[in-house]
Amino acid sequence: APSAQDRRHFLGASDVAAVLGLSPYRSPREVWSEKVAGEVGPALDNDDVARGLAMEPVIDTMVRRRGIVLEPGGEFAVQGSCIVVHPDRLAPDGVWELKAPRRWGRQWGEEGTDEVPELYLVQILVQMLAVRAAGRSVEHSHIAAMCGELRTYPIPFNLDTARGIVDYCDKWWDKHVIHGDEPPAHSMGLAFNFRDAVTHREKQRAVAEVAGKQ
Repeated sequence: APSAQDRRHFLGASDVAAVLGLSPYRSPREVWSEKVAGEVGPALDNDDVARGLAMEPVIDTMVRRRGIVLEPGGEFAVQGSCIVVHPDRLAPDGVWELKAPRRWGRQWGEEGTDEVPELYLVQILVQMLAVRAAGRSVEHSHIAAMCGELRTYPIPFNLDTARGIVDYCDKWWDKHVIHGDEPPAHSMGLAFNFRDAVTHREKQRAVAEVAGKQ
């Protein structure tokens, strides 16, 4: 994984969720402080983060027991963007993100659905976009989460939504990191809920509308 100093030069997948106002752990201003001043906030160095890292090998083992062939994730850049991602694992069928929630909250659906917290949905969408740019065929990916039991969630790729997210983040990076305009402490995010957008086109219009207000 890249160091805090290295992370100053790009937005990672978890940064993207925070920039969009979808992270309960970090605000856009905290991301800005990390990039501009090199400050590492408590959201990047706490017991939850440590537990997630410690659980990765366990979740990896449990996924492999289901016959899934996993390999290290590596580093992938979204072409022409400030976004660089580091997926937890890769498999022949796409990206695998490994999560260790403290509890199954209301945003976690039944295994086999795509009902996952929105910050993780955003992360894996931009990861799929970056991996596809490297020449790998990715039409869907998975989030494997373990909290007492292992659940896997297939996430289909949505090109329009992924591109809209990247466009929003690139404009945010240019305005706040390159030109130094401090963002507000709290963000309205994309002002829409992924689950409320009925069609891909509606999602794209919502993303484009907010991105245009940057």
